[in-house]
Parts: sequence; C-alpha cells; structure tokens
Amino acid sequence: MLLTKREHLVGRAVDSALCQEFPGEVEVIVVNDFGEPLKPAAWQEDPRVMVLTTQRVNRCFAWNTAFSVCRGDYINIIGDDDMLLSGAYAALSEAAQSSGAAWVYGWHECVDDYGNLLYTIEPTDRGDLFALAVAGGNIPLQASIIKREAFLAVGGLDPRFMAAEDAELFQRITMSYRVEYVEHFVARIRVGPQGATTTKWHLAKEMNRLGRELRFCYPRCLRLLIRSLRQNKGRDDIRGKLVRYYVGSAWRHLRQGCLLTFLSRLGAAGVVGSLGLPSKAFLQALRADGNE
Repeated sequence: MLLTKREHLVGRAVDSALCQEFPGEVEVIVVNDFGEPLKPAAWQEDPRVMVLTTQRVNRCFAWNTAFSVCRGDYINIIGDDDMLLSGAYAALSEAAQSSGAAWVYGWHECVDDYGNLLYTIEPTDRGDLFALAVAGGNIPLQASIIKREAFLAVGGLDPRFMAAEDAELFQRITMSYRVEYVEHFVARIRVGPQGATTTKWHLAKEMNRLGRELRFCYPRCLRLLIRSLRQNKGRDDIRGKLVRYYVGSAWRHLRQGCLLTFLSRLGAAGVVGSLGLPSKAFLQALRADGNE
C-alpha cells in the first residue's frame, strides 16, 4: 500500500489499512513526497509500517520505489485523502484467491473535500477488459488489489506519465491478465481537482492520448482488442469509442505526414467497427468529446 503527501490525513488513511481483518498480513509503506519530514505520530510506531522519503518527484517514481521493497503477494495504492472501508481486504483477497485474477477491485464511494458523499460507483466488468481499458475505462487503484507478480511483469508504473498513470497501468495489465470484481464497497475516494496535491489534471487529456498511442503501436493490439470485444459482447459503447480513437489517431498521423500509420489506423477502425451492427450505443460513442 502506498500513501503520499497531505500529512494531516495520512494517519486516517494508514489506520484504515492497519485495521483491516483478513487471512494475511498487512504491510503499509508510506511514501512521504511532501518535501519535509513527517511529524511524529502513533501510527509510525506500528511495526507493520515503513516510511520512505522521496523529494517531490514524479509520482510514478515514488510509487515504484515502494513496490521495490514491498513483500506482499498483492499491492494496493491509496492516497492520503482516501481511505479503505471495513472488510475491504477480506473481500478483495478472497476474490483474488478464488478467481486467480491479477487485478481485483470492489465498489467505491466518491466524496468531496469535506467528506460529503457525492455518488457511488458499482461496476461489474470482469474478465478480459483490454478493450475497455483502451477505450478509456479505468478502475481506481484505491479500490483495487493487484498481484505484485503481474505488476512487476509489466514493468511497474511508467514514469513518462505525469497523470493518468493508473489508467495506463490498467491497459498494460489487461493485455495479459484477467480482472475480477466483488460486490462490496472497499474504498472512499476524494474526487475532483479541488484540493488535489499530486494529480496534474491539466495533463490528463494528453496523457490519456499518449497511453492509447502506445497501445495502438503494439503489433498485436488489434488482435487483443478483437479478442476482448468478443468476450464482452453487447458493449457497443466500447466499440464506438475505439473506432473514434482510431480515426482520431489516423487524422493526427496524416497531418504529420505519416501515411502508412494513417492507413493502418483507418484499417483498424474499420475492423473494429465491423464487429457489430451500428447500434444506438455505438453511434453515441462515436460523437467527439474532446478527448480523441
């Protein structure tokens, strides 16, 4: 588990992990990237807690530093303004053991800066979610546990990403591993740019586009997308978004004079679009949202 920054909230986040009851041991790694020493607190005396200090670096570097020393079979990342809910690790670990999935997530509550409940998220996507991931779908790290072996196998977090690093990681994990969910609220997450300390929201659009381009450049990407779409029949919204993103990528490469890539992207858009009929969900997903 990993925490960063806002010191006055770290204790609550750490305690929410330490109080989890499940058939295993909790190891909490606190990454202090605030640039100043943490003030003494009771949770620092717990033998299950390790504090690492980094110097206001890219968040991916800080997180990867924690993962390099953690010893558990599964990892979970929460921010200092988030917290785990009762029974989170028990529910997630049970699903991980029974399913063998590399990424297991649960439902989560979204709150504002004052802790007021805004809405809840209750997704039920499972299995091969590569197409969903490339189409912009993302599962919050705070509400997930990831098999450490899978995390290391895909190379950890990519330090090129100043935002959307979790979405990019989700894409790489789902290229090779299955995803499972549990019908249990496991995390309370503060959302929105107000009060954020580490997320560079203004770079999110650019970083999401970079992530898609990296996937599109992978030689087996189209084959993996087709496999994923066939295992998630009825998700015409995903198919529509993928067509839109492929066409957007084609247009950008044409403007740059990359004719072969332009033709390749258009061809991929045609293949993905032909996998089903033009339903209402498919057509709606084709509409531009400023994120191509």
